[in-house]
Amino acid sequence: DSLADGETGSAVGSIFLSDITSVSADIYNFMKPRGEDLSSVMVLIDEAAEVINDQVIKMLNKTRGAGFRLFVSSQSTSDFEARLGSEAKMEQIIVNTNHFTALRTPNPKGQKAIVERIPLTKYQYIMRGHGSSSGSDPEQITGSVGERLMEEEGELFPAPLLGWLPNLEFMAIYQASKIVKGKVPIIKN
Repeated sequence: DSLADGETGSAVGSIFLSDITSVSADIYNFMKPRGEDLSSVMVLIDEAAEVINDQVIKMLNKTRGAGFRLFVSSQSTSDFEARLGSEAKMEQIIVNTNHFTALRTPNPKGQKAIVERIPLTKYQYIMRGHGSSSGSDPEQITGSVGERLMEEEGELFPAPLLGWLPNLEFMAIYQASKIVKGKVPIIKN
């Protein structure tokens, strides 16, 4: 009942996550030789800002080798900073996630944290130019026309667009390389 009693809910959640971290360490160290296929253990942490602790950072760093898959959900990245008391720890959480999905993100700091994960892209465009000149003699008029293919690096899209995503639309980064903009499907009978 963390809505009515946030401190107790937070403490119980943190204890539970610390215990899961301990179990994952035992599996990693003693249960199976590294390299063997492990059965996946799914850990879903909803409203993570209520329960996140240093143990979750350790799980994000190391439990993949024990077959653990973590799904961490929160309202914003600044929730992690507020809970953990450090921007550096918030960065550890963000950096150690392989996949990152964001719905509408109105907070500029959160937008920046998401867009910084996306590599710069190259834009190509054609630059056209023309010119003319004339001297004192009207028969001496000259002209020129030119085209150049230009290339620049820039953001794939501006960060503030994340604040304008419609309901149920998202932007996701998978395996730190594939970028997707999608819409959550609504299934009707």
